[in-house]
Amino acid sequence: EALTRPATMRIRVKSVTGEEVEVSVADDGLVAELKAALVAARAEWQPSSRLRIACNGAMLDDAAPLADAVNTGGRFIVVVGSAPPVTPQAPPADVLPAVPPPSLDELFSLASPAALGVLLKLASNVLGAPDEAKFRRVRRGNQMVAGKVLCHAKGEVWLAALGFEAAPASAGGVEAADEDIPLVTTISAAALRPVHAALTRAVDGARPSRVCVAKGWVVHGLCIELGDGSRCGAFLENDGSRMDLTDDAGLARRGGAWHEAEAGERLVAVRGRNSAMGYLCGEVHLVLSSGRTLPIVGENASVFGASFEYAVPPLDELADILFADGKCVGITLRSEALQRQAAATQSANPQGAKSPPPPPAELERPRVLHSVAQLHSWAAARATEAPRPRAPTAPTTALPKRPRALACHDCRGGDNPLA
Repeated sequence: EALTRPATMRIRVKSVTGEEVEVSVADDGLVAELKAALVAARAEWQPSSRLRIACNGAMLDDAAPLADAVNTGGRFIVVVGSAPPVTPQAPPADVLPAVPPPSLDELFSLASPAALGVLLKLASNVLGAPDEAKFRRVRRGNQMVAGKVLCHAKGEVWLAALGFEAAPASAGGVEAADEDIPLVTTISAAALRPVHAALTRAVDGARPSRVCVAKGWVVHGLCIELGDGSRCGAFLENDGSRMDLTDDAGLARRGGAWHEAEAGERLVAVRGRNSAMGYLCGEVHLVLSSGRTLPIVGENASVFGASFEYAVPPLDELADILFADGKCVGITLRSEALQRQAAATQSANPQGAKSPPPPPAELERPRVLHSVAQLHSWAAARATEAPRPRAPTAPTTALPKRPRALACHDCRGGDNPLA
């Protein structure tokens, strides 16, 4: 009931449980303001959305003027609804559990060999002469820094790990062009040493640590183990099927022999001759940066075919050697493998992508395979490529008449040569 009606009204509200509350509301106040005053007086009634106000048996809308209800001389009844479900609240930002930053090894794992080379050079210069100012300063537009490091999405992060940040602008000076902004590091030698060690591990991890080879009349096995423990190349069973390169016992069973690489050696070229009788090739020679050459030569030169040669650019590393049906069909560079890995990650997580995905490539033209060995070689080569779009759904019109083959598989992980 309304007790007074000056500039503010004092309103006594009774709940259905018999509780009475008296509050003050502006003379021209609304029902919503009455609710706000009630929850201020009775915290257990919060939030105000739980409250329903009735007068003379009719529920009042939040936007209704209180004066209209007061003029009727009725009594105000408040109905307190059930408490809403409690939604867990996130703790304040300043007490959120810290997300551990990536380790230095993780940070540099996607850096290209060219970027690693520049970063390692910068770190080595500072460690070699910590007090030399010229080694602690480099322009953003420096050809090597801009072209090998800052061209990557994480280039700024990699440089920041070495302490390089944009130098503060001089007071009253003319704003410098972006490429002329100097990057300066004040990092201590003690803080830089673990970064230098991580960069060294990343460089060594992309280079060969040892090579396993196997041959008979022709070469049927070549496995390159890199410094990070990963392996590339191919080993074939006698029937031409591919083997698991991590199966050391299997490699030994096929006559594999390991050869150790020297510290710091990198593969600079792959050359040899193909094979007319399948498997990998007739002979292959691995040329190393130290000047050494590791030859793997089959025993039957009469089946050797055309020559091949592939060079590894000075600022890159070899990621794989590709073979198909007795031929060396190419090499994969580490920079290419990293680009494909980044593209696959972006495709799998489009929400986190900063740029739209590239337009779909042309559908691959049909290819005729004449043997199971060719199928394995083709599949292995495709495994290193970026995903390609699948062909559209089945056509609605009749297919043109031409020879076709129906491929059947036993779904048990093997091929039946008698099928």
